[in-house]
Amino acid sequence: MKSTSCHLVVLLTTLTGCFSHFAWGQEAADLLGSGALMQHPNAATLLDLDEDQQARTAEWVDARLEQAANFLAEADLETDAGKVAELAFIDESESQLQGVLDPRQQELVELVYEASAGFPALRIDSVTAALQLSEKQKNEIVELLDKRQAEFDADSDVNEDAINGKYELMIKRIFQPTQLAAWRVMTLEVAGEMPEIVVEAEVAAAPAEETSDAMAEADSIKITFSFGQMDWEPLIEWFAEQAELSLQLETPLPDGTFSYKDKREYTV
Repeated sequence: MKSTSCHLVVLLTTLTGCFSHFAWGQEAADLLGSGALMQHPNAATLLDLDEDQQARTAEWVDARLEQAANFLAEADLETDAGKVAELAFIDESESQLQGVLDPRQQELVELVYEASAGFPALRIDSVTAALQLSEKQKNEIVELLDKRQAEFDADSDVNEDAINGKYELMIKRIFQPTQLAAWRVMTLEVAGEMPEIVVEAEVAAAPAEETSDAMAEADSIKITFSFGQMDWEPLIEWFAEQAELSLQLETPLPDGTFSYKDKREYTV
């Protein structure tokens, strides 16, 4: 697992302009580094922790939070020495966590830690690689993130929730279904293990024609889709987003997952 001091430098450099400030250790949980994620109820499922690991992790989190609280009570984080000591404390937290997790789990924690920045984390190579995003998808997402930031920069009184909601929907539409399912698991939005990602086709618009009828047809989006062991909820949500419709589920979704392969094109 990377040292957190290096991780913070990389993450903050990557996300320059996405955040107005960075608070040095305002909460004890911040000093756990990626270990703070272990407090999230969906982390144990994603990491597939066994009972012994769950018990050891819970014990470690409680003890480390107490140590972090004592550190914050004594350290002067406004000084350079205090900031160095804080990073050293976080690195020690990361090192201790490695003693509880196996290498595969350590890699997943690092990935989830990077993804915890939200959609701006889609600028990070390791995150885009895990989601198997194409170059076209990555370019489209970066363009949207830049436009999002431009809207924030243009008006300090802008409704941040409205802007974030708008771009969240547009970015999700760039994902293919299994990529969206993986993103939701990676960000701990839903419980579960990382799903298999199947990417076989890109969303494409029909070619434009000169007649008005053909122009109307060109505005129609055609998609192909394939799913591999896809959970039902993100599957239905993806179709609703492609059709730009709000989703209101009135009946329970089936248990299990859905798999389907098809190379035919369908209009939305």
